[in-house]
Amino acid sequence: YRFVLVGMLGDTPLALTVVVNGEKAWEAMGDGVREITGPKLEYVRGEVYQLWVASLTPLVTDKGFTLAVAKGKDVGGKPTAAVKVTRDKHAAITLYFDKETGLLAKAETTVKDEFQKWKEVPEEVYYADYKESNGVKHFTKLKVVRDGNTLIESTLSDTKVVEKPDAKLFDKP
Repeated sequence: YRFVLVGMLGDTPLALTVVVNGEKAWEAMGDGVREITGPKLEYVRGEVYQLWVASLTPLVTDKGFTLAVAKGKDVGGKPTAAVKVTRDKHAAITLYFDKETGLLAKAETTVKDEFQKWKEVPEEVYYADYKESNGVKHFTKLKVVRDGNTLIESTLSDTKVVEKPDAKLFDKP
């Protein structure tokens, strides 16, 4: 997994790259690169897992998942159908799909929050403003609410899905 964020944190420009490759992960900010270890490594790998689940592909191709019907709720004023996703050694994730479009609208799970000394807290991720690219719809707006507080609001400007990415993308930045 490779994630590049370029934006503003208040009035300060921010450029962050996070790379996860198997059991290893790194983050690069400014001129510094550091290996991610300990609880933060567990957290980052958990976030990558959540994104993998939200891609929906592994739910169809990987038999290690258990899917169960869950109670839908209104998301953004629209009714949803829900599926609870479980897998060994991972927190359950409930996915909410817009009943009209069938698109993923929200995911709920628990995470260990580094800003609260790794306390386990609820996290909600909202997906919106889908755009089509190469016949596939991708969300372009993402909002992360952790423990009731908005953590991230993001507009994705350059989402790329490639069949076989260059392996060097997953080297230490």
